[in-house]
Amino acid sequence: MDIIENRYRRIIEPERSGKTISDVCIAFGVSRETWYKWKRRYDTSGLDGLKNQSRKPHNIKYVKVTGELEKIILQLRLHSRFGPRRIKFRLRRKYEVSLGTKTIYNLLKKHKLNVLFVKLKRKYKRFEMKHLNELVQMDTKGPFYLKGSRSKHYFIHAIDDCSRKVVSKWCNTHCRFSKNGLNSIINQ
Repeated sequence: MDIIENRYRRIIEPERSGKTISDVCIAFGVSRETWYKWKRRYDTSGLDGLKNQSRKPHNIKYVKVTGELEKIILQLRLHSRFGPRRIKFRLRRKYEVSLGTKTIYNLLKKHKLNVLFVKLKRKYKRFEMKHLNELVQMDTKGPFYLKGSRSKHYFIHAIDDCSRKVVSKWCNTHCRFSKNGLNSIINQ
């Protein structure tokens, strides 16, 4: 049986037998959307509409990248530092040219402009104090609960910014570093 005949029989079946479209679709193993698609094609084109049709789009606009367009894309990349999406947006809005993002990216890659390097404008200088105990940085971790204990315990780290000496202490909630106590711990 031919495909066209098969589809034609499925379209006519509800009128011929009096069954609902849903029952016919279930009997033939076809979705209702497909049945309506075939019906629409049959109504507009007759039996020729029931043939398998290409899914290729009917209107594809191929835009060749001319030398002038290439120059515009490279200028947008170099002077404005735009990426492919922003360049695509600008081309469509300002020059009324529609190019794909991938096409723009490939053009930039061809000219080795797909990755722009960032120059650091300033050099970072390490901040440190000149004398011991001038600046101490502290960090607290916790609370931790030990087995068999309901009290909270903390782990405290202190770093002297000049000597970079690290001191850690395990303590409970009542234990805190005072300035004198911290100096004695760091100087040990």
